[in-house]
Amino acid sequence: MSQTYYAILTALGEAKLANAAALDQPLQISKMAVGDGNGSLPTPDRTQTALVRETYRANLNTLQVDPANASQVIAELVIPETVGGWWIRELGLYDAAGILVAVANCPPSYKPQLAEGSGRTQVLRMVLVVSSTSAVELKIDPSVVLATRAYVQITVDALRADLVSAIGQAVADTTNTLMPQINAKLPLVGGNVSGFVNFNRSITGGYGTTTGTGNAWAAPIWAMGPGYSGGAAGTTFSPAGLYGIAWYRSGAYGEGAYLYVNGTAVGAMGQTGIFTVGGFHGKGTGLTEIPPAAISPVSIHGTAESYSVTLPGGLILKFGTFSRATVFSEGELITITFPDAFPSSCLWGGAMPVNTSGTANAESMYLRKSMTKTNAVIMVEHVTSGGMNGKEFAWFFVGK
Repeated sequence: MSQTYYAILTALGEAKLANAAALDQPLQISKMAVGDGNGSLPTPDRTQTALVRETYRANLNTLQVDPANASQVIAELVIPETVGGWWIRELGLYDAAGILVAVANCPPSYKPQLAEGSGRTQVLRMVLVVSSTSAVELKIDPSVVLATRAYVQITVDALRADLVSAIGQAVADTTNTLMPQINAKLPLVGGNVSGFVNFNRSITGGYGTTTGTGNAWAAPIWAMGPGYSGGAAGTTFSPAGLYGIAWYRSGAYGEGAYLYVNGTAVGAMGQTGIFTVGGFHGKGTGLTEIPPAAISPVSIHGTAESYSVTLPGGLILKFGTFSRATVFSEGELITITFPDAFPSSCLWGGAMPVNTSGTANAESMYLRKSMTKTNAVIMVEHVTSGGMNGKEFAWFFVGK
């Protein structure tokens, strides 16, 4: 009896598969389409570029080598119960570029949809003989495909087998039987443990913890040596002083953290004294308290011709130069724009002659006419009868 139902590669599919094998680049098959054959059972033709009449297309669920035949691949599609209302007589596989690479026919089967009063999840599989199964690859979006119950069961069984192999056979007596087997895999003392481990009793843990007894604890500083230890009195480094200061937080010294230097608690670091700084070694003893504003960082920014410097305490300096190619004229008003505005006000400032271009600039003087938070106006005057010859000047303003 001649074969009625079968699957073949199309001419384009044969060419793509041969090219994939030659270049060692897998042919990525991503979708399967079904059709009704336009009312009759079609005969697969290698020259086909499309199904006779396509009714549905979706991402493949799986594409794998046939466990019973290493020269065959099995493509699987799951059609949900909400889709249907047509007959299935033909199947087609499409690659990632949308090219029909394989075509098949199948026994006619009507796929109902729930709106008709009956529905089912339809699983379709196409078995395809290829010259090299390694040249075929599944390319899908896992978030939009359905998994069959058999596929899920196989996957879960494989994971379960791996777990049982890793920790031994679990039995009811976990104390006498299971724990020794786990201990053989996960050393209780020393060594590193990787992977996910579940413990049904609470354990003492922490960042790099090595011991934990009562109020005392000790931990190594990773890649930095012995580490630090703590107890009811606070925290110390070991060896003492090797890494710097440590902190106290204990009822014996009051609420808050304490700065600990050379065996002595030297300053409270509670809420009200968060800016208190510990004793400075060198000249003097005791504590020096610095107000918050006094430890603000100095910042400077600007361009090549103007700068702005913010000092601790809020005082702001703005300075720069102004120059041009032509000589200033008598009584000319020149506006200087600051690199940025003073937040509150401009307090004081002025301008002075400079001579970076070799011009005898000393015969000119520069008077401040006005100043605001964003700019200042400078008026140019001459001081000798020799006339105007200045082309540049420096300026400096202070504000807050």
